[in-house]
Amino acid sequence: IDLHIENILPAAMMNGLTSADILELQLREFEQFLLQMQKQKQRCFIVIHGKGSGVLKQEIKKRLRNIFFTAAVMYDAPYRDFGVQGASVIELPSIKKRNNAASL
Repeated sequence: IDLHIENILPAAMMNGLTSADILELQLREFEQFLLQMQKQKQRCFIVIHGKGSGVLKQEIKKRLRNIFFTAAVMYDAPYRDFGVQGASVIELPSIKKRNNAASL
């Protein structure tokens, strides 16, 4: 999933959004995607979060820890395919999650 805001919202709807608003929209999109991956029993996928300041990447890590404790693994996607630190591979555990992911 590509979490760049321009892939989530049309440009006309971005006027007046703060950085916090954008981050919240990106995290909601990630959470919906995560639920979809869990339903499909897809344990490994790539999230494109962009380089930026790293805030979105860190928030994704926090969300994964809150759901799976430390059982989910997140690491940089291959440089040749995604560039430097602009995307991450996420591997979900095969064990049951701690919380109901719907309560994200």
